[in-house]
Amino acid sequence: GNSIVVEILDKAKSSTNEVYTYETGKLVSADLETYTYIILKAKVRVHMEEGKVMYGDDVSLAPGKSFGFITDNFNYNDYIISKIE
Repeated sequence: GNSIVVEILDKAKSSTNEVYTYETGKLVSADLETYTYIILKAKVRVHMEEGKVMYGDDVSLAPGKSFGFITDNFNYNDYIISKIE
């Protein structure tokens, strides 16, 4: 049968601006380049192998590493893991 390997629990997005410093030391926020951060909370079926959290046979998951997966509706590519609970 089919089993759920990745389940999206929550999604959010936030925008941010670039901050730069004038020669006088004053910090300024500007819309030079805007970024949109997409934040996901997901439940992922993993297993432990030699003290590492593993997804599938060969993908090691850890904070700071990128992770990608495909659902029926979207290709989640190169998301950065912030924490594992």
